[in-house]
Amino acid sequence: MKRAAQFVSDTEMPNVRSFDLSLVAMADDELLEINRASLGHDSLTDVITFELERTPDAIEAEVYLSVERARENARRYRATLESELLRLVIHAVLHLAGFGDKSVKDRKQMRNRERWYLVAIQASAHE
Repeated sequence: MKRAAQFVSDTEMPNVRSFDLSLVAMADDELLEINRASLGHDSLTDVITFELERTPDAIEAEVYLSVERARENARRYRATLESELLRLVIHAVLHLAGFGDKSVKDRKQMRNRERWYLVAIQASAHE
């Protein structure tokens, strides 16, 4: 997962030389509490990204992933759990790169980039 995150970072943010990403897997109730306390959202989510520090050539961030949401999404979209967790990590790094997902247009662009990276990363894993 970390290598995939680095690949997305290198591609989307080539000027970032130091990319320090912590990945934290947790249960729905734990991520819900973070969502409430930090973002004021009272709803389940699959991933939350916190940028801790950014300079022109460095990013430090934390990504919190709900394994339960990832498992449910994988079932819903007929994907593997590993593939869905990978998509969530890609999604998080794309947010760090400046991609949004609030508007329909932004969500479409985000989904297209996620799919592109999933294919590229999974293809390179089989080489």
